Parts: sequence; C-alpha cells; structure tokens
Amino acid sequence: MLRVKIFGPGCPNCNRVEATAMAVLEELAQDKPDLEATIEKVQDPMQIVEHGVMVTPGLAVNEKLVCAGGIPSAEEVRAWMLEALDHTHS
Repeated sequence: MLRVKIFGPGCPNCNRVEATAMAVLEELAQDKPDLEATIEKVQDPMQIVEHGVMVTPGLAVNEKLVCAGGIPSAEEVRAWMLEALDHTHS
C-alpha cells in the first residue's frame, strides 16, 4: 500500500507534483496490478507545517517526507515509491 501526500496550496507547481505522482503510480500499477495506493492533497497551512514542509510543494510517501520546495522528476518519485514498497514488504 502506498500513501502519497502532496503538500501545497494548489499552485501550478503543486499540481505538477501531483500529476507526476499520479503518472508514476499508473506506470507502477502496470507492473504491479495488485498495487493499492492513495493520493491525498494537503492544502491546510497548519497541516503542511505539521508535516515538516516549510516550502511547498512537498511530497510524502507512506508518511515520509521525501521532497519539499521543488518539483521532483518522475524518476525520483518512482525511486521513492519503490523504496516505500520495499519497506512495506520486508
């Protein structure tokens, strides 16, 4: 199970991070048809800060903040998701 959170007010950069995460999840689902995943947009400023994000956009995978203040590449997002999946199966 992957739980992906996008942190930000809904700006264009936040939307790009969300689109990248969704595209990577779709690719992973082709290789892993039983993959379960959720994507949550966190737009409340208090919740964003509580998760340790000081600069948006932010991205967390399975509650681990993996990126803040930038737009990660699809390759980076894929690596973070695969790492999270490895940890859930070990």
